Amino acid sequence: MSWYNLKFENNKWNIKDKILSIEPDYGSRGSFPTPEMISIGKDKIAFKYVSSYGGQGQFETHLDLVEYVDENFKFKSILSLDYGFSDAGYYAEGEEHNDSEGNILIIKKDKPYYDILISKKGKKDKKEYEENQIYMYQKGRYILDKN
Repeated sequence: MSWYNLKFENNKWNIKDKILSIEPDYGSRGSFPTPEMISIGKDKIAFKYVSSYGGQGQFETHLDLVEYVDENFKFKSILSLDYGFSDAGYYAEGEEHNDSEGNILIIKKDKPYYDILISKKGKKDKKEYEENQIYMYQKGRYILDKN
């Protein structure tokens, strides 16, 4: 998916420059994921893309956050990670080894960029599991808080 900055000149629209180009991480079968606009701080927004790819008995999901930087249509990637996985296509129903999905929660705090909680739950190596990770904005992108 690409976005362009257009200008109307000489009775026609002309492309001035490309302002955003996003491709799914795993390729694409079907439609491109619809972006969702989210608030990541006071007066700060990002677009959330959740893309999925399936094949050969497995299904993978990926999360990308792209920050809208300024009114000149500048964007930058601030978080990209695996978001879910299922290998249910390899096994009989109910016998899958891995089947998890992710959820994102914005933690509003009194600072320029909010923290992000990524929660994954489901089955991992045939056992039920839940994983919660907090990402904090540092040096222009979200990184995992190791504390």
